[in-house]
Amino acid sequence: MEVVLAYRWNLDINIPDLAWIIMTDLIVGVFTTAFFTIPVMSLFAKVIPERIEATMFAFLEGALNFDMKVIRPMIGTLLNYEFVGVDKDDQSGWTSLTLIKFGTTFIGFALVFLIPLKRDIQKTRLDREM
Repeated sequence: MEVVLAYRWNLDINIPDLAWIIMTDLIVGVFTTAFFTIPVMSLFAKVIPERIEATMFAFLEGALNFDMKVIRPMIGTLLNYEFVGVDKDDQSGWTSLTLIKFGTTFIGFALVFLIPLKRDIQKTRLDREM
């Protein structure tokens, strides 16, 4: 969505910048919750031992917030400072910065193999019960 804004394609379909930002922020927020946060929480609900759910959910929510509010902006700022150079006076590299963000979005898929399979979760539960 930010690539569309960076290339100003939203103006080609007669959607002003502010309306595009608000609309895409709402859509991305809903999709993030539906396809990222809820599945991760569901996985944790199945994997973690009984009686420590609240502690684990608090830790998970804290880690997710730390990632989204601290780590991601810091890495984005570092990439911009070291490689792109967008600032308030020179925004010529905005499209490059947006394309870098789009490209790095897919890095998380490299870690999919770390998600346990259903049979692994069931085996772990059986082991705990024994």
